[in-house]
Amino acid sequence: MAEAKTKYDRQLRIWGEQGQSALEKASICLLNCGPTSSETLKNLVLAGIGSITVVDVFKVVNQDLGNNFMVHHSSLGHPKAKCLVEDSMVKLDRICRDANVMLVFARSYGLTGFVRISVKELNDAVKAKFIEEHALTLIETNPSFFSQFTLVIATQLVEDSIGEVGSHLS
Repeated sequence: MAEAKTKYDRQLRIWGEQGQSALEKASICLLNCGPTSSETLKNLVLAGIGSITVVDVFKVVNQDLGNNFMVHHSSLGHPKAKCLVEDSMVKLDRICRDANVMLVFARSYGLTGFVRISVKELNDAVKAKFIEEHALTLIETNPSFFSQFTLVIATQLVEDSIGEVGSHLS
């Protein structure tokens, strides 16, 4: 935990070693790949989450380019879920981490944009996978799928569907 004390110093002051340990062991299921999901995914990875599974059946379309910082023009037509966990930025990030080189991502969208800094000390051990399937299909046909996760984050679902996910987890 000595390395983690340095790596996650601010977090440890908030929720302590037990909280950080629980986060590192957690497995998250993220339903749908909109802007909220992307920001949530980024924050969980930076915080040291253990594993993440992203579920989304849709492909990246032009509208996504303006509101989701994890997709870009080369993502058009590709599965959203795959773009969130296995795109070229992730590959470049791994290359730079292995070489102990700091990487800065920057993108602008007219008057808005983002800058992300990636250094080796950040969490590089997150296990990620994607499932190209509609979240509602999983809810209806395979509700036990959700029981393998510590937390399910559902974005862009209608309220009736969210209640169904909760009833299957009880």
